[in-house]
Amino acid sequence: EEEIESRYKLASNSKRLIELANTIANKLSEADGSILSQLAETQRLLRELEKIDDSISRFSSAHAAAVIELSEIARSLSQYAEKLDLDPAQ
Repeated sequence: EEEIESRYKLASNSKRLIELANTIANKLSEADGSILSQLAETQRLLRELEKIDDSISRFSSAHAAAVIELSEIARSLSQYAEKLDLDPAQ
């Protein structure tokens, strides 16, 4: 019964789910001035700092990991929206 309710909830809200997932993915990676494009610039600046002060490397590594995570989130949300759009039964 819970599975049926869950499927119904997804199906009845599929348009909104697609819209939200696409909006988030767009803000993260596709829009002008996207978060990931801004992070690419800050990553470049961190590397420049690191050339002067090696102690910055820990920040640079953490920053790079965050960029990877956000890229994966954007990609996964795009795939999620695409799957919902292709499979209206979801």
